[in-house]
Amino acid sequence: MNELAGLHPQISELSEYEHYLLSALLKKAAADAGRTLNITELRSVAAEFFASRQTDRKTRDSRAQEKSDFHWKTARPRR
Repeated sequence: MNELAGLHPQISELSEYEHYLLSALLKKAAADAGRTLNITELRSVAAEFFASRQTDRKTRDSRAQEKSDFHWKTARPRR
């Protein structure tokens, strides 16, 4: 996790799973580029990760506040 230090100011707020996700994204970006990424490119990938994380959080919050249109109906007799 020390290899991620300095990429983004919010790195310390990440859970262990989010550290894993960010590391995987960085490895995939390097594999896609076919070379090791420089610090600017690493920071760019980290910034995109944090932006999408914030967007996902807002989406989850808005979905949680939506009223469901589902109404339970009691079961009818089979005959």
